[in-house]
Amino acid sequence: MTNTKPPIWPDYRFWQIAVQCIAVILVIAIVAILWMNLNRNLQQLGMKFGFDFLQQEASFDIGETLVNYKPTDTYILALWVGLINSLRVAIAGILLTTIVGITAGIASLFDNWLVRNISLVYVEVFRNTPLLLQ
Repeated sequence: MTNTKPPIWPDYRFWQIAVQCIAVILVIAIVAILWMNLNRNLQQLGMKFGFDFLQQEASFDIGETLVNYKPTDTYILALWVGLINSLRVAIAGILLTTIVGITAGIASLFDNWLVRNISLVYVEVFRNTPLLLQ
């Protein structure tokens, strides 16, 4: 009696693995092509790939800063000022929305009809309008 194994081709698991391997090879090939294209275009423009530009003069002004910044400063300082400004806005937004949300939530628990309905209208208006519109 001969012990022959069935062919691997009709096996569903084989095709799952094969498709995944082909997908990985395609992604690697696409990334390699894009990387070579980037390097070739940068060489044609006479530019280098890297972070050396961060030491160059930014030559633009930023309106509101906590850090002393002027247009003759480097891109690193401009990025630092941008990060600080973003954190300021994020922290202020989190604090204000927390206060408003807690206030609206507590107001919805009041027995007073007017306060409860104003809170309900506020919540429904902001819940039912898109964030971009707000």
